[in-house]
Amino acid sequence: MSFSLKKTLTTWVLYICCLVVLADPYQDAWQAIRENNLPIAKELLIKAMQNPQTRVDACMTLILIENNERDMGNSFKYFYELYQSGIDLNPYIYAKWFDKSVLGEYGKKDANNLKLLNSLLKDPKIHPSITTSLYYMLGLHWMYSNKLDKSLEEWKKIYAINQWQFVGPFDNVSGSGFDKPYLPITSPEPNKEFISSNGAKISWFTPKYIDNDGWITTSHYIPQSTAVVYAQSFVYVPEDTDAIVATGAVGSLKVWINDALFISEEEERRTELDIYKAPCKLKKGYNRVLVQLGYVGQDYANFIVRLTDKQLQPIQGITYSNQLQSYTSNKNEEKVSQIPHFSEEFFKKKIEEQPENPINYLLLSQAYRRTKKITEARSIIQKIFQKDPNNLLIRTEYLMILIDTKNRTEFLKELNDFKEKYPDSYFTMYLNYEQLVDEEKYTEAEEKLEKLIDKHGEREELAEKKLRLLGLLKKDREFLSLAYTCYKKYPDNSLFTYYHFLIQQQVNKDKRENIKIYENFLKNNYHYEMMVNLVSLYFQQSMPQKGVKLLEKMEKHMPQQPEHVEKLGDYYYAIKDYPKALEYANKNLAQSPYRSRNWLDYALIKQMQNQKEEALEAYKKALYFNPNDYKTREKIRTLENKTNLESVFPNEDYYTIIKNGALKPEYKDYDWYYLFDEKNKIIYPEGGSQTYTTIIVRVLNQKGVDYWHQMNIGYNEYSERILIEKAELIKKNNAKINAETSGNQVVFPNLEIGDVILIRYKTETYFRGRFAKDFWDTYNFSSFVPSELTRYSLLMPKERKFEYKVFNSDLKPEIKEVDEFNLYVWEDKNVKAVKSEKYGQLMQNSEKLLQISTLNSWQDLASWYADISAFQAKSDFEVEQAFEVIFPNGIEKISKLDRAKMIYEYILKNIQYSSISFRQSAYVPQKASKTLSTKLGDCKDVSTLFAALARKADIPVNLQLVSTKDNNESALPLPALLFNHCIVKANIDGKTYYLELTDPYLPFGALPWSVDRSSILNIPFATSENQAENKIEILTTALNKNTVYRLKNIKIENNNLICDVKNIKTGAVGARMRSDFINENEEKRKEEISNSISTDYKNPVSLTSLEFENIEKVTDTLKYNYKYVVKNEIAEIGALKVLKVPYSVRHGRIDVFTEETRNSPIDYSYFEDVDVYIEDITVQTPQGTTLVDIPKDVTINADFMKFELKFTKVNPQTLKVYRKVTSNKYVIIPAKDYMKFKDILTEINNIENKYITYK
Repeated sequence: MSFSLKKTLTTWVLYICCLVVLADPYQDAWQAIRENNLPIAKELLIKAMQNPQTRVDACMTLILIENNERDMGNSFKYFYELYQSGIDLNPYIYAKWFDKSVLGEYGKKDANNLKLLNSLLKDPKIHPSITTSLYYMLGLHWMYSNKLDKSLEEWKKIYAINQWQFVGPFDNVSGSGFDKPYLPITSPEPNKEFISSNGAKISWFTPKYIDNDGWITTSHYIPQSTAVVYAQSFVYVPEDTDAIVATGAVGSLKVWINDALFISEEEERRTELDIYKAPCKLKKGYNRVLVQLGYVGQDYANFIVRLTDKQLQPIQGITYSNQLQSYTSNKNEEKVSQIPHFSEEFFKKKIEEQPENPINYLLLSQAYRRTKKITEARSIIQKIFQKDPNNLLIRTEYLMILIDTKNRTEFLKELNDFKEKYPDSYFTMYLNYEQLVDEEKYTEAEEKLEKLIDKHGEREELAEKKLRLLGLLKKDREFLSLAYTCYKKYPDNSLFTYYHFLIQQQVNKDKRENIKIYENFLKNNYHYEMMVNLVSLYFQQSMPQKGVKLLEKMEKHMPQQPEHVEKLGDYYYAIKDYPKALEYANKNLAQSPYRSRNWLDYALIKQMQNQKEEALEAYKKALYFNPNDYKTREKIRTLENKTNLESVFPNEDYYTIIKNGALKPEYKDYDWYYLFDEKNKIIYPEGGSQTYTTIIVRVLNQKGVDYWHQMNIGYNEYSERILIEKAELIKKNNAKINAETSGNQVVFPNLEIGDVILIRYKTETYFRGRFAKDFWDTYNFSSFVPSELTRYSLLMPKERKFEYKVFNSDLKPEIKEVDEFNLYVWEDKNVKAVKSEKYGQLMQNSEKLLQISTLNSWQDLASWYADISAFQAKSDFEVEQAFEVIFPNGIEKISKLDRAKMIYEYILKNIQYSSISFRQSAYVPQKASKTLSTKLGDCKDVSTLFAALARKADIPVNLQLVSTKDNNESALPLPALLFNHCIVKANIDGKTYYLELTDPYLPFGALPWSVDRSSILNIPFATSENQAENKIEILTTALNKNTVYRLKNIKIENNNLICDVKNIKTGAVGARMRSDFINENEEKRKEEISNSISTDYKNPVSLTSLEFENIEKVTDTLKYNYKYVVKNEIAEIGALKVLKVPYSVRHGRIDVFTEETRNSPIDYSYFEDVDVYIEDITVQTPQGTTLVDIPKDVTINADFMKFELKFTKVNPQTLKVYRKVTSNKYVIIPAKDYMKFKDILTEINNIENKYITYK
């Protein structure tokens, strides 16, 4: 062999060896995942697990794949083998905590998860927080195994503070209570009184029993789903101790130690224990630990507080007291830095070291999601998503994040892409099955489910789906067979046990024998609903001793939960053992003294024991803590022998009204009329109100039948309850037919001309919070049809002050005393119909309208809204991110006006307007961060988001509550919460800009018709800002005016018009044009423009071209040009040829005002919403012709407009026509000036109908 050949062979061998060395199965596996070749990826990952450098990452990636395919057995095996190798897996255990590959969800553990759990508890290398969590999880395992004593043993090892006092609830509308300085923060004294969100006086109280799992569920003591509550404990240490306060919560959280704030997290999250941690110093002796927990719409808010040493181990000698102890206050004004979470920090560091390794991004995201840090999870996944968009595992994680964000639009978009790219994945197949079930395509769903089972194997969750589907398909035999099979195969599955029980109830008449099915299940399982059902079965089958024994067992192990005590009390009450029932009622009162239900139970027992005074006092307590309890209020009045309040209102015999209600000749011009229209309202001193409404209508023609044959009664479903007491149809022969009713819907199926309908319904309000005791209302005595009798009655507590105003009438109330109330009655008879007139201010100037309000001032409303909206507009992580996107290079070199425009443009492009009913509860905006994460919001949400971003950009802004021009209550003088819109006011460089953020086509500073000249209430950013200015104002200062400019060149050839038109529109009129055409194709655009032009001519129009300039971009100005031809438009009069001046818009529209008289003023803004029209027309007659009889220039000045028209003859064949109309939109034209107004329009009409003549 030659030297050169040997050298070549050696080189090749070395090259091949290098390839073997350099080959990286881990990287190749990720490439296979990108190619969706999961079998190859798994093989490569198993190889990569042999390399110590990639072992952990490869194992975690393999587990993710197996989890995607729902192969939990393999995933557990991989993780357990990795753990046994001795590698430190603490960060991974935390991130994968709920995976079946590690410990699985909370509940009863299978053998594998329990084996790992016990191994971890014995492992000294396990992080102390994980060890503590393991005790919690093991306790839950024993609880769900119905070994309750064992669960208590494990929970004791958590070493959480277990002695607490409580006080609450305090107002927390939409989370706005987080930073409020409620008095309990500085007042630990037991006798100190506070005012609750219900307006009740409350103090610190100490329940006898406390949660025994370390987590304090506040609803056991203060049952309110939206609130701020406080808990305090006094912690004793024998000497000064450096410690760590370690907490977790469901809700927002603050923790003070000795009055110094150590933990502050305003985001409502559902966390694990030890998530929020901070170093602290405990003083020798007692230390006050104060917790503030805030939550919105949460029935099981809770918290946990542990005080540990620096190694997160229990502090020796520490004790807890739930009684006030002397302590040394130490108000530390310095912000305490929280201790970052070890798992999050670990994966952040790994990402810095290996920025191209996807697994660390995925694990960090899962660590974030475990504590509901959804924004952080989304941020980290988006970074790797941008680099690796075709990765199944990354896209799956992203979908999980989108589910948590509740961004349905983006979720569905990503989900459709995912399903298209990965049609055979378990996730896709499962979701396709669920979609078919939702669509009630059960046969197709069955086929999909079978394919899913064939591909991924039988498993418990799919068996549940299959059983449900067989029931939907009514395949009874298969259902029964599978139900029995699953019952035997999965004995710990409550659903299969429930199905088996139901089947046996049908086939086995021995009901007591069937009970054993539940009993056998509950021997080794804890299931609350099944236990409750079993208790009911015991009582039904005359086995009360067993029922009581089971309830006592539940109460013994969970004495803090009121439900078990209530059921025991209810049982003894039912068998009339009132002393025993009272014992349980007192237990719940001691646990939760401000819970209305507890006082009701006590009152009922006392009433049955004939202890009337004590019962009455307890009923009053129940009402005091729940003013919306109308039944209890009735009981109190009955016990006090007081008047039934419903009976104090004027009493009418409805059928006598109908019998005597003869049809008057003047009514025949209407479709129907009111025989009777009544509203009776009771305002209660504790808060709350009841309204009784009665209407009797006679139908006169088919239009009336169509109008009344079905109706939806308006009410606020979020704060009111409605009950239809009577809905009848009275025929001509006096026969009565009940209407069909459902909720607030009424249908009269047999309604005919001449019939009478009678409807009476009751509504009850359920308000809470700052205005729970206030009241406002409006009532129309007049309508568009006549009314025989209209009446509004108000029963108001004597001490309650209120104001009222009646528009367009001197109607006064009759007043009389009724117990502790005054009754006010306004009544009007033979009320004429209000004539509907075009462009009129109907409410203010024609209708007889009553307004009532107990609110002191508009300032009260403004201050309230400032309070709740300021919290929602706070800058946080999502707002910071959006700000960086808008201003990537900072704001220093950008003017404030441009900053505002950039924020405005960002919101219009990125946030989709979601129309939500502007009900009472929806006055509260969602947090700016939520609007950003969901990309959805209504007017108040996008306005709040703008405010958050603008304030960060140093732009002074205020929210403006708006009652739009088309809202009936737009100009009511008395304070009331009757707004229906929200916008933003920005003060920039000495100018005020009003910004409407719900129209994606509206340019900055322009206002839509409904907002222009609406009533607005300025909301201060801080409660001390411009207090005196907060009153109702009329918005008339839109800086971006509505203008229309047209440059029209017309050339006459062979009696045809050749037209070339250039158009410029600004403000709202430009936005309307953009909105109408932006989504239309070219053909549709031409059709609509052509139809519009054709109205200006008597002959056919042919559009030859149309061009929009930048219609897709929202700017102040919209430009578009078109050309068209009108054939044979020139008329001939002898030797003269004539052409009417072809204006595009005519301002002398006298045809819309045909009436000779008028009753209501004209609101000119209803007639005209353009500020300035300019039309510049050049008419060129044929060569050789001469223009004759040029019209004269005209200028007309009126209050509502200035009309200018100029004619300039350029040469014998060319005439320039310049018309400018400047509108004063905000003029109100009195009815007395109606004819003068018509005369001006007539004059303009005559001018605009002049002809151009030539020969």
